Amino acid sequence: MNEDIFKDILGEATWWILGFAAIWFARGFIEEFISGVMMLWGDDVNLDDNLLLGQDERRWRVIRMTPMKTIFHGDLRDGGRGKMIIRNSQLKALIIKKKLVNGYDDGARQPKNSRN
Repeated sequence: MNEDIFKDILGEATWWILGFAAIWFARGFIEEFISGVMMLWGDDVNLDDNLLLGQDERRWRVIRMTPMKTIFHGDLRDGGRGKMIIRNSQLKALIIKKKLVNGYDDGARQPKNSRN
């Protein structure tokens, strides 16, 4: 009788431990995916935006956004052009600037109540 109780407890505890271990190892993927979805749903950075990245403010254009990464085309230090792939969770560490045209985002429409 005691052996059956011990086997039941050990079996249930094993599943709990395996479940917590799976969640622990998948935590990075889950965080990355959530930050990517927030980037896709947000309106701060959109496709075809021309951004100034880093302290040297090099011009980069967003060409693709996925839940895991954002891909840019832009200028390299040697004067050439390059492709940069950044994980969405690492974008928060970059200095990102967006040029405004007449006080508005490049692709944004002017509000109807503008005083022009």
